[in-house]
Order: sequence, then C-alpha cells, then structure tokens
Amino acid sequence: MTVNFSLTQITDAGLVHLTELTNTQTLYLWSTPSTDQALAHLKGMTNLQTLNLGSTQITDAAVVNLKGMIYLKTLDLRDTQVTDAGLEHLKGLTNLKTLQLRSTQITDAGIAELRQALPNCNIYRN
Repeated sequence: MTVNFSLTQITDAGLVHLTELTNTQTLYLWSTPSTDQALAHLKGMTNLQTLNLGSTQITDAAVVNLKGMIYLKTLDLRDTQVTDAGLEHLKGLTNLKTLQLRSTQITDAGIAELRQALPNCNIYRN
C-alpha cells in the first residue's frame, strides 16, 4: 500500500492514525509540516520500504524512530535538520539502497562513516 501526503498540511496529530496501517510499504510526507513528533507515530510501520521525509522539520531526535524499519530500501531526508548524529540510527538499516541527504548539515566525515556501515547504499548529497 502507498500513502502520499506530500504537499499537504497534514499535522503530526493527523499522522497518529497511520499507526493502524502496518502493511504500508511506501509513505510520502515530502514538504509537509511534519516534526519529530510525527516519526514517533510511524515507529510501528516496520514494513515500510520507501519513506520520503524531505523538506520537513525533522531533526536527529526523530531519526531514532527509524531503527526498527529493517525493510526500508529508500529514504529521503533532504532539506531536513538531520546531522551526523542522526546518521548513527541508520547504520542498522542494512536493506537501505538509496539515501537522499541533500541540503542537510551532514559532513563528509559522517557520510564516510555511514558508507562503511552501509556499503550497498547509494548516498546522495550535493
């Protein structure tokens, strides 16, 4: 199942209802007012394979909620407040094949360390 809320005004409170959609494989929240609280609601969506959080207000504090999403193959975090500290929580996502990190505060050192942990992942930055 695919759920697309991109370019909508869905709030963090509205996303609480997604916890019931445990079979969702693709979720787009690009360019929504989503914050760290939103990802807490997504924690149980462990079947996600594609998650787009680009152009949202999420920070490193939210990325910890992605740790259990072991089937995640594509993750978009471009234009967010995620830093090297948030990348630590992605190292266990060994199925990740594509990671978008453009327009973030992530450093070259952070990218290099993540590439060692996820050698089969294409990481895009700049």
